[in-house]
Amino acid sequence: MWTAITREVSPALAGCELSFVPRSPIDVALARRQHAAYCRALESVGCDVIGQPALVEFPDSVFVEDVALVFDEVAIATRPGVESRRGEGDAVHEVLGSLRPLLRIEAPGTLDGGDVLCIGKRVFVGISARSNQAGRAQLRELLAPYGYTVEGVATRECLHLKSAVTRVGEDTLLVN
Repeated sequence: MWTAITREVSPALAGCELSFVPRSPIDVALARRQHAAYCRALESVGCDVIGQPALVEFPDSVFVEDVALVFDEVAIATRPGVESRRGEGDAVHEVLGSLRPLLRIEAPGTLDGGDVLCIGKRVFVGISARSNQAGRAQLRELLAPYGYTVEGVATRECLHLKSAVTRVGEDTLLVN
């Protein structure tokens, strides 16, 4: 059984952090309906969905992947590259700590989950405005005992590595 941790959409979503795109109106009601459909889709494929309430003070908090990484052996609390996002992971980390050992990225490292792409035991970290070399180096040290390798990937003209590339199959990547 797979477990998915989700967080409801914040009513302050329109105040989210932006990079590379101009600010435009966000329909929060539509985002909530889309999020509910996403949770139902996860449940329909057998995921145990652990939902958390919205955090009004953290507009981006619906993106729980940015604050934590989950591997078979361990979970890692990231340290988001944007100061305004650093408090949103506490409840997610608490849940993860009950499911597997929880390790942490510490200052001066920054690491957003959106910059981390796993392909088997190979982990690629986008070096971006949100994730730095110190965060990548810490991740490499934390995962080495479990047999993972961690490689840095330069990014450009995108927020996160996974904004430009993602794994869509066992041996297939979708690249922008």
